[in-house]
Amino acid sequence: LGLLLVKERGNKRGEAETLTFISKIYLDSGDNQKALEYYNNALTIYKNLGDKVFEATTLNTIGSIYYRLDERQKALEYYKQALLVFEGAGDKNGDADTLTNIGEIYSGLGEKQKALEYFKRSLQISGAAGAKFTEARARVAIGTVYSNLGEKQKALEYFNLALPFFKEATDKSYEARTLLNIG
Repeated sequence: LGLLLVKERGNKRGEAETLTFISKIYLDSGDNQKALEYYNNALTIYKNLGDKVFEATTLNTIGSIYYRLDERQKALEYYKQALLVFEGAGDKNGDADTLTNIGEIYSGLGEKQKALEYFKRSLQISGAAGAKFTEARARVAIGTVYSNLGEKQKALEYFNLALPFFKEATDKSYEARTLLNIG
């Protein structure tokens, strides 16, 4: 009903926001295909509105869905598109978050050095932008790669640098995962 009302009124921003909200509901219920359908519709509207930040955020979210569906190449395509749009919009936190997402793809593909390059770029940008959560997330990602490479001491350094932030965060799952990595 809400979607019909905003469409009737010609409120494109409201339509895109409603489509995004509906997408999240489908995503939470596990219907990834329906979520993708609605996110893609929202993406078209954000592009037409020229809203670069929401366009990039939607591209990043679509990439995340493909990542969950284990369609790594498709995820990578969407993440790279998002990165270009975030860079054009000057959204440093979006840049850094997307760089970490891209690094996770490369790490999963076994390209550890390439993953480290993306994680370190994310760390640099998020640190400069004061995006503490994204910075801590990049530190854990770097630590995980070093751990997988057998460089345990280097991994511990990165995990320990991330831990204080996660201790203060509302979502304690990141703290728990970091403690598991340290253990």
